[in-house]
Amino acid sequence: MARCRTDCLERPLSQIYRRLGRLVATYPFLFLLLPVLMSAGLGSGLYFRLCTEGTHASIIVESSTDNILTYEAFQELLLLDSAVRRLSVLNDQYHRLSFAGLCTRTQENLCVPANPLLAVVRKNASLAKTLNISYPLFQEKYFLGTCVGGISLKPAHTVCTAKALKLLYYLKEDAPADQELSLRWLQNFINSFPDLLKNISLTSIQVSYFTSVSQQQELEEDIQTAVPLFSLMFFMVMLFSIVSCLRFDCVRNKAWVAAFGVLSSGLAILASFGLLTYCRVPFSSSILDAPFFILGVGVDDMFIMISCWQQTKVHYKVRDRLADTYAEAAVSITITTLTDVVAFYIGTMTPFQSVKSFCIYTGTALLFCYLYNITFFGAVLALNGEREEDNRHWLACITVKKDADPEHSPLYNMCCVGGAFDRRTGAEEEHPIATFFSKYYGPFLTKNWTKVFVMLLYGGYLASAIYGCLQIQEVIDLQNLVSKNSNISHFYDMEKLYFSKYGPRVMVVITKKTFYWDPHIQNEIENCMESLESISYVDKSLSQSWLRVYKTIFRNISQDIDNEANFIKQLANLFVFHSEFKQDIVIHNKIIEASRFFIQTVNVIATIDKKTMISQIREIAKNYPPNFTLKISCQQQQRELYQLYEKVVPQQQSLVFLDHTFAFPAVGFVLMMVPTLANTVNGRPQLGINARALNMAMHTKPPS
Repeated sequence: MARCRTDCLERPLSQIYRRLGRLVATYPFLFLLLPVLMSAGLGSGLYFRLCTEGTHASIIVESSTDNILTYEAFQELLLLDSAVRRLSVLNDQYHRLSFAGLCTRTQENLCVPANPLLAVVRKNASLAKTLNISYPLFQEKYFLGTCVGGISLKPAHTVCTAKALKLLYYLKEDAPADQELSLRWLQNFINSFPDLLKNISLTSIQVSYFTSVSQQQELEEDIQTAVPLFSLMFFMVMLFSIVSCLRFDCVRNKAWVAAFGVLSSGLAILASFGLLTYCRVPFSSSILDAPFFILGVGVDDMFIMISCWQQTKVHYKVRDRLADTYAEAAVSITITTLTDVVAFYIGTMTPFQSVKSFCIYTGTALLFCYLYNITFFGAVLALNGEREEDNRHWLACITVKKDADPEHSPLYNMCCVGGAFDRRTGAEEEHPIATFFSKYYGPFLTKNWTKVFVMLLYGGYLASAIYGCLQIQEVIDLQNLVSKNSNISHFYDMEKLYFSKYGPRVMVVITKKTFYWDPHIQNEIENCMESLESISYVDKSLSQSWLRVYKTIFRNISQDIDNEANFIKQLANLFVFHSEFKQDIVIHNKIIEASRFFIQTVNVIATIDKKTMISQIREIAKNYPPNFTLKISCQQQQRELYQLYEKVVPQQQSLVFLDHTFAFPAVGFVLMMVPTLANTVNGRPQLGINARALNMAMHTKPPS
């Protein structure tokens, strides 16, 4: 019966790799040393690993009693606030700058208060007991929902007791020099704050703290704790590989080959990671998972090459043996590498930088692992082949006898006699485990009842996998990124306990010059605000609009502000009564260049709430002109987290679609690498096309 041949790709590739194998065997030391030198050079790039930055510190103060609004608690609060403000750093001129020299300032050129209640008390702790605090809006300008927590209210919406306060210290970052000094101050805060707490001996309050660089530092510590795991993993994989390649024949023993095979993957990881950090590709903590996967793939390819080497004729020259090895194995590991690398590079299409970085680093490392296997590890095989050709001992490298000497003990013959091979095939003797799979396990799987059982078992596995996918819940929580025992984790616990009722404030920013005095423009702005206030997650009583207040004031006194001259002129009077609006309007040469309005979100607690809120805001934003920009006003990490909620599932769905689109050409590519379709149908793939290649082509998915 005629066969349908599909080796149009496999045959020329096999010939190319055959020539490469012969070249590597001819110059083994060149291919051995060049990858080592490249790893040493590129590996130094890990020194330039990038990190994120930020410029604020946050402190949550919890009362030891049921109420923090007491003289004793505020006395300690003021002491703590004063100690934080005294922390200082040296600038480039060796002048010492405290918080007052680095803080973000208001229109009145004052530091933004860490907490509105501290600004009102003004260093007089006795005022804490007499304050009549309305909640959540205090003195009609201070919003307390995100900085006073654990409250109980009197009937008139005034605070009876409060359990916790949040203090926020914002630092300026207008210029690179300011940002650098702010980061130095934050680092000093992190280093000094634990000792500072001990020195002031707080008894009425308990403190947890967080800075905008704390998350990054926590991840840096995770990296340090992962180093011992890498060492353990490397040792365990090397031990397993060496044990798998041990032989009782002192010449055919390939312990050193296995050790260098694992080292090849390690060098590839070092070189690829170093190259990418030299190229300033962001390094995230999720990349720490990549070496575990990469080492597994690299060792898998190593075993394929060793297996193909053992099937070559031992009496051939080393160049011919390595050429046959490459012709047999390189095509197989090329397929698996291509499917892996393409899958991970598809993952770079995600908008999430941490996932993108993981995919770039992992895909590139797999590519380097492949290159190192066909260069560095091939050179190791060639040098080992020369040792075997001279019948030298695997450890002592001295020539030993080929035939056992009956006058010596069995132990002597095992340690000092070697070089045996299968006289029938001319190849090395088959490993007992390989014999088990070829003679027993393989035929066992070809039985009809075994096939039925395997199909049922796979069906059960598939059903459980589908059920598990249906049970997946969307949970994106910063607390999951840090150690449970860290101070940051305690800060998140306190924040969730006391400050979760009110969500972030949403800014409506008008970024272009607009005719605010035009009634039609005013109606358009008002309609936008009302649309946002109609969202179930918005409390419209807490909205802040300078335009609403402005119109109300001058309507009550019958002043006309419907023309440009009067509108701009009377703004000065608005600022007299409401100075807080100065920061909401940008005026240049009597022209309003930009302005902003605020709405307040509430009860945004669960992931689905945050996702729904973001989706509703985005939907409303589509109906307004491009100069109407909606922004979530909160800490940078929270803002990025909120943006994740609406993108994770759609992005995952699109990547899964791309994955399945990629699967069909991948299967076609794999089939083209098989010499004949008849071999594929009969379950006898040739030339090293192993099960892993087909499995990767069918089931590889981009990481998420």
